[in-house]
Amino acid sequence: QGYERQFPNQLSGGEQQRVALARAIVIRPRELLFDEPLSNLDAKLRVHMRGELRELQKRLSITAVYVTHDQEEAMAISDRIAVMHQGAIVQEGTAEDLYRRPSSEFVAQFIGRTNLLSARVLAVGAAGVEVELASQRIRVPDETARVAAGETVRVVVRPEVINVYAAESGSGVPGTIVSRTFLGEKAEYQVQVGAEILQVTSYDPVRRGTFAPGQQVRLSFPAEGIQLLRGEAQCRRP
Repeated sequence: QGYERQFPNQLSGGEQQRVALARAIVIRPRELLFDEPLSNLDAKLRVHMRGELRELQKRLSITAVYVTHDQEEAMAISDRIAVMHQGAIVQEGTAEDLYRRPSSEFVAQFIGRTNLLSARVLAVGAAGVEVELASQRIRVPDETARVAAGETVRVVVRPEVINVYAAESGSGVPGTIVSRTFLGEKAEYQVQVGAEILQVTSYDPVRRGTFAPGQQVRLSFPAEGIQLLRGEAQCRRP
């Protein structure tokens, strides 16, 4: 209401997007095709509009194909996601599937922030795979891994699963804070561990405190937060 007599050039970007969406859904199509529909909106309006799109899609039961380079947007709005690389689908599944069980380094890097590290396999058994990661022995609960003792494997370690403690805690892998970004509900760090720079995310920094650049810390890697990569998955053409 109040916009009935406005011309397109008198509307904001968000208002124009709403008009375009209304024109698309008023004819009740069987499919809706979106190509980066929120790319020209500011951050807060993008979050609001993706919620509106999701609610409309569910309420009207319209199949929607949504193309975006924004991984968070894809995870928030989709039932299923197809990750494409050079014109081919490299993995398809739910947001949780792709985030927690990426099939390749490309998918692991494309969906969310990640640390891709090399680890040496120490033993393989019914309880999982024991690896040496940053001088820490970790048993990864992976019963389907086809690896052998002595092999070097690539592992995915998401920033939020790494625990960071003060250096005097006495346990964990020693490291040095390189940089810190305070984002309110979380603090994002870059931590030097040997020759590697790891991304680490710590939530609730107001209550838990923060670490300053140059400060010595210790890191631990929970086994349940580590995924073994099984080599590059085969691409398939859509």
